Amino acid sequence: MPTTSGRAADRSGVGSRGRPPGREPGYLPADQSLSQLLSPEGAARLQRVCRTYGVAGPMLERFEPWLAEVALAGAAYRVAGADSVSGVERVLAAQAPDHAVRRAFETPAEQIALFDGGSLDEQVALPRESLKEMEDNPDAYQELVAAWMKADVAGLEADAWIPCARLLRGSMSGW
Repeated sequence: MPTTSGRAADRSGVGSRGRPPGREPGYLPADQSLSQLLSPEGAARLQRVCRTYGVAGPMLERFEPWLAEVALAGAAYRVAGADSVSGVERVLAAQAPDHAVRRAFETPAEQIALFDGGSLDEQVALPRESLKEMEDNPDAYQELVAAWMKADVAGLEADAWIPCARLLRGSMSGW
């Protein structure tokens, strides 16, 4: 099903930190690792969370913090019982009449750019906060779903990680 973005896509490329040609968005340079970017306590917490949620820690080491965050969030959501079949996009698409025009808030490239465009310092804050929450508040996913179901944007901004709020604001600005 084709989709169109609700706003003009940035066709200049993904990311804004001057990524060298040939390096994919979301991956650190060969001489860096995620654990090196975290404090010793954060690196230890990363390993504990990976074990708890069934994520291969060595795989995350090559990821930029934002992509590690996405992988960890996906693992936490799966452990909490979420699945892609029940995702809002699939449910709405299945319920929409055949003649309905399908639209998207943003393109995949725009979604990646929202994450990838931040500085490395901004990105390191993502797993730092999320790792702590994943250990300290295993009910965070249910809280996020409850806020979403109530259309509680303030609750989403308070409870969800910062890029989620940035995505919501960015997505809605084109509509």
